[in-house]
Amino acid sequence: MSNELPKIAFCWRSSSLTGAQRRFISLARYLNEQGQDAIVLLEKLDALALEEITGSEIPHLVSFEWPWWIRILGRGRSRFYDLWVSLGGRSLFYFASKRYLNNLQRKLGIGLWHVSMSEQFAHSVSGCAVFEVTSPDWADRIVERPETVPRDILLHAVSENVYDRLAKGLPDRQLLCAPDMFPNVDPAAALYPSKKEKEKLIVFAHRFVPRKNGLLFANVAKRFLDCHPEWRVLFRGEGPDEAAIRNVLCKYISSARVEVGYTSNLGDELRKSRIFVSIIEHDNYPSQSVLEAMVRGNALLLSDRGYTKDKFVDGNGIMTSLDEDDVLANLSRMASNVDRLDEMGLRSFDLARERFSREKYLEHIEVVYRKAGFCRGE
Repeated sequence: MSNELPKIAFCWRSSSLTGAQRRFISLARYLNEQGQDAIVLLEKLDALALEEITGSEIPHLVSFEWPWWIRILGRGRSRFYDLWVSLGGRSLFYFASKRYLNNLQRKLGIGLWHVSMSEQFAHSVSGCAVFEVTSPDWADRIVERPETVPRDILLHAVSENVYDRLAKGLPDRQLLCAPDMFPNVDPAAALYPSKKEKEKLIVFAHRFVPRKNGLLFANVAKRFLDCHPEWRVLFRGEGPDEAAIRNVLCKYISSARVEVGYTSNLGDELRKSRIFVSIIEHDNYPSQSVLEAMVRGNALLLSDRGYTKDKFVDGNGIMTSLDEDDVLANLSRMASNVDRLDEMGLRSFDLARERFSREKYLEHIEVVYRKAGFCRGE
């Protein structure tokens, strides 16, 4: 990336740690390593929550607090949206937010905004700006309510699946699609784990929300473990389905054959595991955890959805339907041949290095940033 771009601020609103947020944090760190000034700008409570989850400080973080009057103005947004809009609360809320953020922008010297997961940020930033659409959920939200993101902000789709939804629903919007993903872990710098590190261990690492199908896999894992006593399973993440997952697997959690919950040591666990499971709807791509599992030499069991096979699978795993019996049969077939799993794991590692590159992504994102300036008449 050239050094001609202004200071970049990555900002979003969420107190949970998703793959997209981890990508933004990694991207900000990497840009600074390449000589590009970039910060992560978060509301103080969100920043504290993320640092508590990770157990470490977020590099290049700048936190702030919205003034009390802005927080009061925004309350009707989530409680009585239609009434709030009809009474002018929406316009007043975004006007006040923009005035505050403009002052912060001048103070920090921000020249380019990379915004995601926040309607408030989308309406409050000035100058060059790109809004990253990180999931099918956000794509559907913007299609259903186009005013979620101002028309003059460039929409950047994280994947072809997200792009297709936006292009179909909003054919007149400025829209670009990422050709590949930015790896949190650089495949070019990774070392393949030794066979001695590998255990009979399966990892599922996603947010515990319905479309990630953690509860479906919990039912599969319960049946699998009854027939394969030498294997263990890790469920890594957090979300509303966690209690239900724990309830299904309580016996196996008690016997230490299953662990459920967030970990800051996912990379170490993936170096030990042999199988990584991702059965997301509507698409496993661009799951950062799948890529990290590939870099750490895991065979993949992935749902046959979207662009999954084209992006992630070529001799390194098995595609499955979302039928519980089918997932169980494919998982059992994989677990029956450890030597074949190790071959698949090596193939995953090689594919990650062949297909995913930080440098390629940075070339693309520079084009996005420059286009974002044009969209706003810079």
